[in-house]
Order: sequence, then structure tokens, then C-alpha cells
Amino acid sequence: MMTSEIPNVAKTGRYTVNKTCEILGISRTTLYKIPTALLPFSGEKHHRRYHGDKILRYWFLATR
Repeated sequence: MMTSEIPNVAKTGRYTVNKTCEILGISRTTLYKIPTALLPFSGEKHHRRYHGDKILRYWFLATR
């Protein structure tokens, strides 16, 4: 279950898959199932980095 508290991330920060999962309180499997239109990432498929502002935007969409 996703965390109910607003994630504490820097809007300009870039986060790894593991850190993004920790921030959102979800598993890697769940993260990979999220469509890239809802939570885009940068980098190649095996070196994903998620931007802090996108993590916050996804969290607000998912908890509404």
C-alpha cells in the first residue's frame, strides 16, 4: 500500500528505482507496472531515474 504521507523529495532530485519504491512505499513490481505516462523516468530501461517532481505528481494522482 502506498504511503499516506506526502513524500519528502527534492523537486529537482533524481531517484533510483529502489529509492523511489522506498519513498512511495511500494514494491519494485508495482513500480514497474505504473504506466510511464503517469510516472515517467529518464535514462535507459536498466538505469531508470525518477524525478522528484514526477514522484510528487504521481503520489497526488494516486492518493486522490
